[in-house]
Amino acid sequence: MVLAAWSGEVDAIGMTARWQVVDDHLEVHLQSPGPGWVAVGLHAKPTLAGARLVMASVTESGLRVEEHVARPPAHPARTEGARATGVSGTGPPTQVVVRIPLDPKVPDLVVLAPGQRVWMVLAWSQDVDFGHHSARRTGLWVEL
Repeated sequence: MVLAAWSGEVDAIGMTARWQVVDDHLEVHLQSPGPGWVAVGLHAKPTLAGARLVMASVTESGLRVEEHVARPPAHPARTEGARATGVSGTGPPTQVVVRIPLDPKVPDLVVLAPGQRVWMVLAWSQDVDFGHHSARRTGLWVEL
């Protein structure tokens, strides 16, 4: 996978996340240490609860992307009307690029802006089923 010039990068829990703001969306490249789903959560507060969570997996049928509002400990339900999309994906290890609209136009999802400081949650699972809990998860402050 060829990478563009990214404005930010984080390595944590065996994952790499790179991001850049492009026009009206945030483009995020995620790489996990093996097969399974990957996720990035974005929030104004240092917590998973209430985060805008984008999950992605690569299966034989292709790239699958869903956007959720995280409501731990329950599995997140897909957010109706959310518009995060997949750009590309390969695996294993899972590597995906997702586009996340800055303004989701959906209640309960955080609106993003260039230069904004957000709590970024990174997570991955060894399973491609989004119903499985993460094997690893962490969160940290980043600037978009």
